[in-house]
Parts: sequence; structure tokens; C-alpha cells
Amino acid sequence: MTEIDVVITVIPGFEVVANAENDAFQTLAGFIMQHLERLPREGEKFTVGDFEIEIIDMDRQRIDKVSVRKVESEATAAMI
Repeated sequence: MTEIDVVITVIPGFEVVANAENDAFQTLAGFIMQHLERLPREGEKFTVGDFEIEIIDMDRQRIDKVSVRKVESEATAAMI
């Protein structure tokens, strides 16, 4: 599993989202399950803060691959 500290280092701005959720998790999978309050489904997408998270692959009850991408807020898009 991916350590949440590595994710925060690699994805600028994600620390704000992770810190707002609480520090009761150590992995990105733990963050996702805490946010959803359930096991996600493969192909599921959801937004947290300025980030869209997509569950790419599940291995039974284990989150195997995840895509995290920053999305433009409506205010930022309106300025462009």
C-alpha cells in the first residue's frame, strides 16, 4: 500500500485534504475508506477538496490502483 506521507509529498496540495480528514490513517487506501465509510467499488470516482479520486483496480477487498488528479475549482475556471 502507498504510505500517505509519500502521497502528500508527490501530490502538491493533497496535504490540506488529508489533514482535514483526520490523521487516523497511514495509507491512501485507509484515507479512501475513512472518507467513504465503506469499501469502494472498482471504477468509482469521488471528489475530495480539489482532487478527484478514481478506484482503478480492486483485488478482492484490497484497493490495488488509484488515480488522484487535481481538478479546477469553478472559481479558477471562471478566471481563465
